[in-house]
Amino acid sequence: MDERERLIAHILEIDKRLYQYLQRQQIPHWAEVDLTMPQLKVLFLVGGAQAMPNSRVARALGMTLSTTTGVVDRLVAQGLVQRLEDPADRRAILLKTTPKGRAMLDRLLSSGLAYFRQILERMDLNELQTVARALDLLHHTAMSMAEPGSRSEPADTPTLTSNSTAGSGTKVERGSLDPQATALDLDRSSQETRP
Repeated sequence: MDERERLIAHILEIDKRLYQYLQRQQIPHWAEVDLTMPQLKVLFLVGGAQAMPNSRVARALGMTLSTTTGVVDRLVAQGLVQRLEDPADRRAILLKTTPKGRAMLDRLLSSGLAYFRQILERMDLNELQTVARALDLLHHTAMSMAEPGSRSEPADTPTLTSNSTAGSGTKVERGSLDPQATALDLDRSSQETRP
């Protein structure tokens, strides 16, 4: 395995371990949610800034349109999702979270962010700068994949992923990360005890 593949494998393993650790911290918040897994998936899919067509939700989840309609009916009855008319196609139905649904998503997502913040607060300034640069680079690369002509364009239909991260807002140019400050270095330093 060459160095590039070794680093990719290492980053993916660290990401998986960190995600699993953060998920354990969120269990109390998630235990309060009284939704089925299909309902939760639909809620997350339609929780974006733009309303999403019902047919696209069904495709993304691998459900039939009638099954998706039943799941959405229950979310509408709970006041978490609303149906909207598509101005471009009166036959199409758009789905969007209600303020109550958005609040539930925000509460679930912020529970993980609060604990992640506690982790970040234990880091010194140089470590925070390294993490910020790395997340900015990941975010920039992920966003560039959606641009026409990119090497690896994502599918038109979104899928649910295990996690997501957001950059700090600082612009980072490709190649601006210190090549010596890799995830391997961060992993080794995390094994040392902190004062």
